[in-house]
Amino acid sequence: MTKAAMGLAATLCLPAIAQDSGKALVERVCTKCHNLEATSRQHNTRERWAAIVDDMVSRGMEASDAEIEKAIDYLARTQGVRLNVNKATAEELAGALNVPASTASAIIAYRAKAGPFKSFDELKRVPALNGKDIESKKDSLDFSQPK
Repeated sequence: MTKAAMGLAATLCLPAIAQDSGKALVERVCTKCHNLEATSRQHNTRERWAAIVDDMVSRGMEASDAEIEKAIDYLARTQGVRLNVNKATAEELAGALNVPASTASAIIAYRAKAGPFKSFDELKRVPALNGKDIESKKDSLDFSQPK
């Protein structure tokens, strides 16, 4: 695969990742050995991303200590663990969405009345919630249905 094709694949495979220098760094250091498709499907804690990056360094990834930290920060921010809004408690929702406890409780009450959320647009229908306030959190939310 050519570098141009790998760059295009990385861009297409990571749509949720914002365009910034962290992305460019991850693409530069990671695509020397593999494409980013597998990375785009992972959602890990910062600690897990640190372990993965440390493993890559031990396998020959070349980056300065500052670049390694920047890559880990970027991956944790953009490919962090997702919160399932259909299983989350009010406390978890308040923390993840950075909303008051009363708003998180309103989300729980709405979910209990209307059923599980299927999308971000459905979540924004909660009257106590301002969708614009949580827009930046959209990619960290999971709407899979409870089993």
